[in-house]
Amino acid sequence: MELPEKLKLYRQAQHLTQSQVALELNVSRKTILGWENAHSTPDIATIAKLSDIYHVPLDSFIKDNNFSCQNSVMQSKKATATNRITYFLNFFVILLLCLELFNPYGFHSFLILFSAIINSFAFISSFQNWSIFSNVFYLLKTCFLFTFIFTTTIFISLFDKNFLNYFKAFNADFLFGLVTGKLVLISLLAFCLIIICSFKRNL
Repeated sequence: MELPEKLKLYRQAQHLTQSQVALELNVSRKTILGWENAHSTPDIATIAKLSDIYHVPLDSFIKDNNFSCQNSVMQSKKATATNRITYFLNFFVILLLCLELFNPYGFHSFLILFSAIINSFAFISSFQNWSIFSNVFYLLKTCFLFTFIFTTTIFISLFDKNFLNYFKAFNADFLFGLVTGKLVLISLLAFCLIIICSFKRNL
């Protein structure tokens, strides 16, 4: 029996609809339909989640299919471990970004900026379940959350008297660099918060 047939059979055995499974995985119903009709194939991390939802051993999905179970599982475990490490590092990165953002007269280090960028890219490269964004609601919620965090942080920055004092004392070139740096920090801060708020259940 091929994987698409198994996916449909195991779902029906649990008396679940495609919509219910899609909701559990944060994907669209069309994605589930595509898997069951052999138009696309879920990645190994998603298959592992399906095995929990359907209460079926992971091996039963992999057996008799045309890809290597062992290699896929090893790659998935490695990616998941990296994904979790970079996810929890975001808490530390957010702390550093806040100190950098709201401490204009203090010590500044480009290492904070670089660590935030590197950690974000590491998370993106190791994250596997991008199919969640085929769900339009999830995509809109993520975009709204990013916009809200970004706007709120800018609003808070405007109440920073030390930051506002810079506008009285320095030339236009300096202010352009300062504002640009602030916007980059705020963007990274919002993105790191998005990772923590939106991706935890997909680790």
